[in-house]
Amino acid sequence: MLITLLVWLVVFAASSLAGSLVLSFILKQNETFSREDHFILGQWLGLFSLAALFLALSLFGPLKPLVTIPVTLAVAAAAMLRSQSRHLVLSTIGGLQAKVAVPLAGLAAASALYASQVIVWGDSGGYHLSV
Repeated sequence: MLITLLVWLVVFAASSLAGSLVLSFILKQNETFSREDHFILGQWLGLFSLAALFLALSLFGPLKPLVTIPVTLAVAAAAMLRSQSRHLVLSTIGGLQAKVAVPLAGLAAASALYASQVIVWGDSGGYHLSV
């Protein structure tokens, strides 16, 4: 479970940075959202943009750690180099309150616990059952 949780934390950080990069291009200067809205919108946009990027990369070759880690680091570096994106990330992290962070951490732990349980015949047996 700990490994699953750590992997999801890495995905969480990468998608947050990618989402802030996308948000920095989309949002105008005078648009104001709450920090929680930035946080959730950045996560979803980051997950979708990383998924689309990895899908495009998979069309040209296999997705191995030698490919995915540098691409993810490049997206993170691009997000931190753009000043609007860096401001979005820092304001979101700095303004994250315990009333939001604690339930999110609990949700992450519960998801990791559920995803790492042992697979039994009932989970996939019907699919593999020969007729």
